Amino acid sequence: MKTPNPLPCPVCSPTILPKPPKTRAIKESSAPHATPADVLGAVEAPLPSTLSPQLATLVKKPPTGDAWLYEAKLDGYRILARLENGKAKLFTRNVNDWTSKMPALAKEIESLPFEAAWLDGEIVVMNAKGVPDFNALQNAMDASKAANVSYFVFDLP
Repeated sequence: MKTPNPLPCPVCSPTILPKPPKTRAIKESSAPHATPADVLGAVEAPLPSTLSPQLATLVKKPPTGDAWLYEAKLDGYRILARLENGKAKLFTRNVNDWTSKMPALAKEIESLPFEAAWLDGEIVVMNAKGVPDFNALQNAMDASKAANVSYFVFDLP
């Protein structure tokens, strides 16, 4: 039996990991974009002009009980992607526009079946063992090298 990958699938960068298959949450149709009704649990609302990411809070010990979930810590940069009218913009958590640093990632996000959305995640570069490599990420911040960047989306506000 194959052991599942402990990390979530990235939105892009099929050279590192293959693109995940389309989920059943999006109905197959001839329409170019999904509507909120096509996505399980989606609620139709206007696209906010800004979004503040939820940041981690330092605590002395983790919460107890079965109601808590956690995310794997990735060694990368937090990126908020805003998709509006089919065009993606990439922002750091301090609202720096990094779209020009990662045009390939912006193009991948634009290929998603949504007209408008916010994505919240982390960009990383994986080493040969499939482990995030922060130094490689820093070196990839030149637009010509950013094709090796993977975007792990963990929140779809």
